[in-house]
Amino acid sequence: QVVAVNVDTTEIEVIADVFTVPAAVNWNSKGELFAVDSARGEVVKIDPATGAKTVYATVKSGIDNLAFDPQDNLYLTVMTENAIYQINEDGSARTVKEAQLGVPADLAILGDSLVIADTFSNRIINLESGDNQTIVRFPEDPHEYSNGIAVTDSQIHSASFFNSAVQTIDRASGEITHTYHGLITPFDVLELPDGRLISNQLMAGNIVHIEGDGLYTPLVTGLRGPVAMSLADTDRVYVTEFASGTVSLVDLSASTKAIIAEGLEGPEGIAVGPGGYVYVVEASAKRVIKIDPATREKTVIAEELPVGYQTPPGLPPMGITSGIAVAENGDVYVSSDVESALYKIRKVK
Repeated sequence: QVVAVNVDTTEIEVIADVFTVPAAVNWNSKGELFAVDSARGEVVKIDPATGAKTVYATVKSGIDNLAFDPQDNLYLTVMTENAIYQINEDGSARTVKEAQLGVPADLAILGDSLVIADTFSNRIINLESGDNQTIVRFPEDPHEYSNGIAVTDSQIHSASFFNSAVQTIDRASGEITHTYHGLITPFDVLELPDGRLISNQLMAGNIVHIEGDGLYTPLVTGLRGPVAMSLADTDRVYVTEFASGTVSLVDLSASTKAIIAEGLEGPEGIAVGPGGYVYVVEASAKRVIKIDPATREKTVIAEELPVGYQTPPGLPPMGITSGIAVAENGDVYVSSDVESALYKIRKVK
């Protein structure tokens, strides 16, 4: 619905209804009322006296906002493509800016496929061809937003702290096969070798086994702001703990943890590369380090990276995960939440 609120009496009057996702509403200087339906990709002109609606323009779904300039030119933002469009008087659209990524967060890699939790969609980039394929896309799909990602041969798992959910997606068809709600700020998700699905809960400070929708069994507790996980072996995972500035090796069977790196500045994304080395994005320091888990020696491999976007009060301090993934040849990929970009750090041969 689009409603009018009397700010003195708090009385609410319905002006127009039967929208799917009415994301924003605004007036132009002539006193004409417009709303956008994010799900339908429509700009709708509304007669506030009768509630009559006229579709003024149609663009991609995912419209987030609209605004008029002093000349009554109408502009739209579309979150999934990180885009701005101008709507002409005849209803056609002019692209002001459009990007290949929305808000890239966590990364996962399998063979030549790099999977991106792109917040409003999940994407797969073929590292050989550069092909950028959208697997699921809000709001066309019942996608719960995405900040954590994991991939197997047949499935993609996605974690959403925005909507307290974890989703499983069939990699071949793009169908969302399972959605698990009611988690406490799930920031990442992993499928263990035995098929169990686990998630770390940032605010709860734990890792849980997802047994079904609403069925979550804690496996380890006492973590301080766990952001991202990477598989160490059959029943152990590496975890970045943002609040304590540490990377821990967590034994899920014994419910214990051992610190392998400390004194880090905002550790977020984590990945295991060739030789068992652990790669971490220190978002607050804007660098990537490599850790030898046997000796705990740390090596800086890239600095002055555009990561570590500062979030407003009320959101988790790391906001969007600065993701990292390591290819079989040792190349490192890092997502930039500052530039909405993907960086490749080539291994020195």
